[in-house]
Amino acid sequence: MSIKVTLRDYMEWCAGTVYGSKFFDEPQFVQDALDELFDGQEFDEGSNSDPDNVYINSFYSITDKEMLDYYGDSLGYDSERDDPAEFIETHEQEIIDCISDEYYYLGHEKGDWYYLQ
Repeated sequence: MSIKVTLRDYMEWCAGTVYGSKFFDEPQFVQDALDELFDGQEFDEGSNSDPDNVYINSFYSITDKEMLDYYGDSLGYDSERDDPAEFIETHEQEIIDCISDEYYYLGHEKGDWYYLQ
């Protein structure tokens, strides 16, 4: 026997979980991006898309500094020469493209970048 439960959105599922509920502490655009990503999908019990699993194993938030440490060389960033804020502003789309090549980009604001592995 099986049952099917339909939820309004992914964040509704998150609300009833231990770790997935921590997504409510993240910016609204992260919540909206998760809702969009999982919209219309169906999951079996124990799915990798369970909010607890996604929060613990797939969700990342990195600072501008961490992002530049990781992607800066490939984008031509020179910490001795370039101002970090100016570099990020000038190369924003290239940074997003680099993140999106490896991960599911959720967005960024106020010095933090969000993505799913």
